[in-house]
Amino acid sequence: MNKENVKFYLQTVTATVLAIMAILVSFSQCSISKEQTKLLNVQTKIAKKQISPVFTISAKQLKDDIPGIYSEDKIFIENNGFIISDFHYNSLVLIDIELSKTPNVQKKKTYSLIGYYRAGYMTAKGSGLLATIFGKNNNLQLSQLDEQYSGICQKNDESCFINLRRYLKVRYKNAFDEQITEYYIVPLIYGGKKLSLDEGERLFRRYDDNVDRDTCLEFNKLTSEIIYHTISGT
Repeated sequence: MNKENVKFYLQTVTATVLAIMAILVSFSQCSISKEQTKLLNVQTKIAKKQISPVFTISAKQLKDDIPGIYSEDKIFIENNGFIISDFHYNSLVLIDIELSKTPNVQKKKTYSLIGYYRAGYMTAKGSGLLATIFGKNNNLQLSQLDEQYSGICQKNDESCFINLRRYLKVRYKNAFDEQITEYYIVPLIYGGKKLSLDEGERLFRRYDDNVDRDTCLEFNKLTSEIIYHTISGT
């Protein structure tokens, strides 16, 4: 091999090696960049968790001093975590009505109960007690309806059941000024439990956003007869 060929060969090998090294460096930088991005994402998640609100949502039956009965049902929304802003809520109350003549013949329907919580107020604070939702004598009225409905069913040799489910949709801005929406189910005993976004959106879309006579009952107009005829179809 003459000198020119050797020179050309060395130049070719050198160029190839440099190209490979450049590719390796680029790949290494890309890998480092990906790891840095992952680390940044983890750090962001940790930071968001540290400055996130901690909601305590509870439904409570309040006892009257004079009658000695639990006449009202209220929901309390508290934030015991990092301060938030632009807080809003929507409540959704579903009533499950069941009727059965025999174990093999059962009927069940679910309706949005409009007006069970007739009012509410917000404190305009970003932490502590944020809102209270209530309805005058709502628990007493529901208990009376349940008792009267049971009486009608017993006369017809039927068994029946009424169940109330409480849901909340809360919206707020966190410390990053991000708009957040969360959904909760609020049983009386255990306190609020967070729902998945899909489940919450499905419930509110089905019963709250598209309210019609096929999916809702008005609480202030509700009677035991209406409940019975609604479920029995008579």
